[in-house]
Amino acid sequence: MRVLIVEDDPILADGLAVGLKLHGVSAEVVGSCADGRHAIAAGAFDAIVLDIMLPDGSGLDLLSSLRQAGDESPILLLTAFDETRDRIAGLDRGADDYLGKPFDLDELAARLRAVVRRRDGRATATIAVAGLVLNPASHSVSRDGLAIEVTRREFAILRALAERPGMIRSRT
Repeated sequence: MRVLIVEDDPILADGLAVGLKLHGVSAEVVGSCADGRHAIAAGAFDAIVLDIMLPDGSGLDLLSSLRQAGDESPILLLTAFDETRDRIAGLDRGADDYLGKPFDLDELAARLRAVVRRRDGRATATIAVAGLVLNPASHSVSRDGLAIEVTRREFAILRALAERPGMIRSRT
């Protein structure tokens, strides 16, 4: 899974990128709305983690402009604004999920898997293709009920191919 993180706190952003990598997520980090717009225009992301308070504007405004432009990328707001009215405002402006700071990294990874799964129209947590079953939560692979040992990199490649069978994927 490839995720864009729009977060202006460099320590938190770096921690997110490193932590999500342990969950098999490849993350690109930018620190402003403008950089977020450029990154979204330049590359395809499976999901976007978006802070609200950014140095050059509101993440909510970026969210609204993306939705108005027809961008349907799953967007998870990750912010210190965690009151009920803030969560409602974020979700009503088009966010797919909302998580307040402080947060648990495992929960963030699970929520990202869920929003991507919903985008792909899958209700189950596993991905099944031609007898091969991948479980993104446990990074396990089986075929016809037999477990297959794979490295983290092999799992990432299998997942990328299984999520969109028949689609040509770039090396990255």
